Amino acid sequence: MMLSSKIFFFYYSSLFSCLFFYACQNHNKRDVKEIAPLFTLLTPEQTGIGFSNELEEGLNTNILVYEYFYNGGGVALGDVNNDGLQDIYFTANMKDNKLYLNKGKCSSKMYLLMPV
Repeated sequence: MMLSSKIFFFYYSSLFSCLFFYACQNHNKRDVKEIAPLFTLLTPEQTGIGFSNELEEGLNTNILVYEYFYNGGGVALGDVNNDGLQDIYFTANMKDNKLYLNKGKCSSKMYLLMPV
């Protein structure tokens, strides 16, 4: 019984050692081709979208009083006016929500929606 436990220990410690030293080697021998970026950063002047969810901390509006203060607003995409183009709706925590109607060719027009 003692011999089988020694063989068991030797077998698994050898296996672990081999795997450990194999994992420590540098295996990045393939050439990495440069991939073109999928997206291009556009300025607000190019897109017509200038939304910012700005938060103003105060005595009752901070993370100590309200745990979810910095969780932010939201963004929704959908065809609001049935023109076949995706429109963008931004929600803010402390400012007005804004709807940007897509006019095509990377331009949009902002509409301020008043709560009903």
